[in-house]
Formats: sequence, C-alpha cells, structure tokens
Amino acid sequence: MAVTKKFSYEQTAAATLSVFKPSLEVSVRFPGDISSATSVTLTTPGTTMSLARSSSSSPGTTTFAGTQTFADHAALNAAASAGTYTLAVSGGGSNFSTSFPSYYDNNWAVPRFTNYDSLQSWAGGQLQILWQPIPDTATGDDVNFTLSRANGSIFYATPSGSLSSSATSFSFTFPSSPGDLYHGTLSSTRLYTSVTAANSMRVSFYKKFEVRTSVQRPTPSPVILQQPASKTVDEGRSTIIAVSDSSINATYVWKKDGVVITSATTGFRLLQSQLLIENARRSDAGAYTVTITNAGGSVTSSPATLTVIPNLRPAAFSSWPLTPRTVRIGENYSTSAQVLSNTPVTFQWYRNGTLIKTTVSNLGVNGYYHSDTLSLAPVKESDLGVYAVTISNSAGGDISPDFVLAVERTCRITNLSILTALASPGETFTIGYVVGGHLTRNGTSLVIRAAGPSLRIFGLTNPVDDPKIELFVGTNRKGENDNWGGTTRLANAFSSVGAFPFSSPLSTDAAYLDYTAGSNSVRISSADGGIGSVLAEIYDATANVNSTATTPRLVNVSVLKPVGNGLTAGFVLGGSGTTTVLVRAIGPTLGAAPFNVPGVVSDPQLTLFGANSTRLGGNDNWGGTPELASAFSQVGAFALPADSRDAALLVTLAPGSYTAQVSGVAGTTGIALVEVYEVP
Repeated sequence: MAVTKKFSYEQTAAATLSVFKPSLEVSVRFPGDISSATSVTLTTPGTTMSLARSSSSSPGTTTFAGTQTFADHAALNAAASAGTYTLAVSGGGSNFSTSFPSYYDNNWAVPRFTNYDSLQSWAGGQLQILWQPIPDTATGDDVNFTLSRANGSIFYATPSGSLSSSATSFSFTFPSSPGDLYHGTLSSTRLYTSVTAANSMRVSFYKKFEVRTSVQRPTPSPVILQQPASKTVDEGRSTIIAVSDSSINATYVWKKDGVVITSATTGFRLLQSQLLIENARRSDAGAYTVTITNAGGSVTSSPATLTVIPNLRPAAFSSWPLTPRTVRIGENYSTSAQVLSNTPVTFQWYRNGTLIKTTVSNLGVNGYYHSDTLSLAPVKESDLGVYAVTISNSAGGDISPDFVLAVERTCRITNLSILTALASPGETFTIGYVVGGHLTRNGTSLVIRAAGPSLRIFGLTNPVDDPKIELFVGTNRKGENDNWGGTTRLANAFSSVGAFPFSSPLSTDAAYLDYTAGSNSVRISSADGGIGSVLAEIYDATANVNSTATTPRLVNVSVLKPVGNGLTAGFVLGGSGTTTVLVRAIGPTLGAAPFNVPGVVSDPQLTLFGANSTRLGGNDNWGGTPELASAFSQVGAFALPADSRDAALLVTLAPGSYTAQVSGVAGTTGIALVEVYEVP
C-alpha cells in the first residue's frame, strides 16, 4: 500500500508561500484477485477514506486507490499524523482488517525559490532557477523541476533522478517571446515508511512538497517605426493610411481631427495598423492619427493629412457585354458590363429598345470600378432579342453596341418504332432506352406498346396474335402487359403522343405507361408462342411545347434483334432547331469479349432515310475515325475497335421522322444491336 501526503505552495512574493491543493493519496496493491470486494477503506488518525478499484491493476494483483483533499496544511497534518492506520476489506468473500503504525515529520522544511523577483523581469536567453537547500534530505529522496506553459501543458521536465536531493539550481535556455507566461514547479518527495503486512500487502508512505513560481518576459512598449504619410486622393477613390510599428498584441485607435473612428463609422474600415478610407468624400479631408497600446504602454503617431480633390468624369466602359451567342431554353445565361467612374453609376439594360432593368452602383472597387450583371435564369423563348446597356453618372455616360441573344428549343428524340417479325415460337427481342439529358434530374413519362392484331387495319395479314411486353431496370423486371384492356387512360395517352389507336378495346395488343429515368429495357414476345409481325414502339409523352433543355428526355434508344432479311428502326425527332444524332449497327463487337453474344451478324451495313424515303447517308465499316470515336465517348457508348466491321453514322437532323435500315453485307444474317443517341 502507498500513502502519499502532498503539500503544494505558490510563491506570491519573495518571502511568502501560499498553500494550495493539500491532499492525501492512497494506493493499496493486493497480491491476488479481490475485485469482488464491495468495500475497501483506510482509517487514519484523523479521517476515513473509501478506496476504489484502479485500472492500473497488473495480472495476478488488484489495486485500490483514492484521494482526499483538505482545506489547508493543518487539516491535512491532522488527518495524516503519526499513529495507527487500519485497512479494512469486506464483501465478495474477502473480509479482513489489518493495522500498522505510521510516522510523519510534519515540520519538514519547505523549499523556496531565492531568485523569485528577478524571474519576473527575465529578458530571454538562459534561464536560471535558484532555491534554498532542502534540509534533512536522505537516500531515496527525489527532487524534480518542471516548466509548464500558462495553459498547463508541460514545456520541460527534468528526467527522473537527474537532480540530486542537495541540488539548489537549474539552468537552461529556451525560446520565448515577450509576454509569454510560464510556471516553474519544484517538488521534493520523501519515502517515510515501507513495511510488509502479515497478508503480504506492501505498505509504503510518501510525503511530497511542491513550490511554484512564475516566469514571464515583460512586453515592451510600442515603438513607431514609420509615421503615417499625408496623402492626396481624387474624390470617389479609396485610399489607405498606414503606420509601421514594433508592437506585440497591440490595439490601434484611429482618430480624424481628434474624433475616434469606430467600426460603425460610415466610409471607413479599420484594419489594425491600416485605415481604409472607402470612396473618399470631400468631408473625409482632415488630420488622422493612431494610438497604439499594449501591455507595455502606448504611443500616438504624428498626424497625417488627407486632401480630397473634387474630380467629376463621365462614366466610361472598361469592358463590354459579351458578344452575340445562342442559348438553349432552360439554360442559365448572364452577361456583365464594367465601368470606370469616380461617382455613382446608373446601369440601364434594354431588350429590343425596351428598358428591362435599372441598377445604381454607389460603391465601386477602389472608388472607380463599377460592374453590373444581367442574368436570365432560366432562359425563355421570349428572351430572344437585341440587347444594349447604357451607363451614366452626373458628368455623362455611354451606350454599348447592340448584341444579339438567340434562343433555340432542344430538338429531341420523341419516338422509336421497330417493325419486325417473331420468326419462331418462343423468340423475343429487346428494346433499350435511356432517359436523361443535359441539366436534367427527374424522370419522364413514356408510352410503350407492342402492336399485333391492330396491324391488320394497315393491311398486314400475318401479325402476332397476342404480343406481350415486359419492362426491366437492369435484370429486375418492374412491370409487364399482355392485353392492353382498352382503358380510357391508355387511349388518351395514345392520342396525346400521336400514336394510331388500337383496333378494339378487346384487342390483344399490349401497352404500358411508364414514368422512369436512367437506363431501362423492354422485352417483346408472343404470349401464346405464336409467330408473325409485330410493331414495338416507345413514345416520349412530354408535349413539344412543354419541353426545354432541362426536361428529361429520351437520349438513347436501341434494339437487339436478329437481322434476318433486314431490320428497320424508325425514330422521330420533335421540338425545334436541330440536333446531332449518332446511329450505330453493332455486330462483330457484340460477338467478342466482354459481350460474347453468340450468332451475331458478321458485317452489318447501315442506311438512314428521311421523309419520302430520301436517303440521307449510310455506312458499312465505321473506319475508326476520330470524329466518330469522340462521339462514342461523348454519349457514353462503348468503344469499337478501329478495324471492326460495325457501322456508325453521325448526322445533324431537324425535327421529323427517320428510318435506319440494317442488313448484313452479301445477305449475311445474325443478331445486331441498332442504337440511336442524342449527341449533346
């Protein structure tokens, strides 16, 4: 068991010590596990302490510890004086009590620093701490010195045993800035009694003294190295009056003509050793001084005179609005004008000769540089027009050249249709589609159909009797339809997208309304395993008049299907303006890793037709051109080997109906992937 009697003192004057935090610390180490004990107490001649299990217990032992503080030195001595000490353990099958004598010298002398006063004016460099010898030292006594920062963190501590009990000084050099505060603590610890009780407990008693002094370099008073300089400034310009000084932790008080300038004073900004005068007015002319104060004293600068010269100039452009450009509906557009003026400026923006915005700029950068921005967010079709901006101040102004803002709607994919045949029982094919687009976040509504029996109204004699559609996100099926059911909701949707009506509410054609975003697919099959012609269709249900650049839309449609005697994919572009599309017919690359699709067409060829079957272009082997490779990357399409026999075509189209026909060169057949992408 260890009992520590601790006395701590703070030296407040050269010959005065004050006591703080007197305490009695007890630690009992048992040779065995008594962790189940419910009560461990130590009774001294003047107090009884309860001890708690300590986390410092080592394997095979149990440690209990406790600390009790006292009001003063006398109270501690009364509680821990010489006499009999009794340790009692109870609970958990560990009940026992043992007593032993203890002897303390309560009059043991306390050390004192002898150079306390000189430490208060320490000027830096080597630091020497001196103290009186500690009397009655003996073998086993310990003396230590610790230097800590004002926040309590340890800056330096002597290694254990590095100072002998007869030491009276300690010297070392450490960095410090003026005003830094440190505390030096000297402690002396004496081992008084060490016994082994009958139950093999180790009993030790310690007595400890501490004394502390403060160490602080004094803060020097401020010294002005360079006085504030007088200045002359044009009215409306900003300027700075500054002082250069050697101050540490100083405050700066600026005055104009003897009146203090505060953070609330209009037209000024306080920047410590600098005073910013913003957009100087004639009333700002005068004499300016600054008083610098810190812990060492204060000093006031000589006055600096500010002269403000009235100087009116007409407002003039330093930068015109942006040059003419074309913006899509739904995008954000802004343009700015920059102006030089030493007085407030009025900006007036016009569209087609009509005033649309007025701004008055009172404060320019450094008093001269004013700017204003016209923002259109988002752009509407009505924003099309000729724009100009006029600028003026009290002395005159200017007008910008006209600039034209062109606005266009987004031409977009609104429909994909595949007219093909299910040639054998159980045959299926898949249409893929991606909903997204520039600046879009949400999904859009689609009409998805598979027409069979209703094709007879167009003269087809061999349609599939009962087509079926299944919708997927990845490999997860999210919906399906076999017979459309003749619902009013579906019939109205057909009409809204311009799709032909089915022949009867009881027809076995299939249809589905889907609200979706991202990548999806639909599988078309025959519900009864029959064969024949089928028309698969996907329509974007967003009306053209409601479509903007930020409206989610079909940005990619595709079909995976055996070519046979040929495969026809029709698509429609809606809206206004033009858009660039990428059309691909993939065969060989599908058959190679990582796709490994069996039975692909070895050499597909692609032909694109417009209205009235007008041929718009075609491609057999894409040829690895940089333009096409760049388009693949831009739309997120997988890359093709430069020497592959896949086909690709890049073309800019206006709104209308188009047909992509894919066939195998020399009549070859096999599976092909036909894709149509919107190119941003």
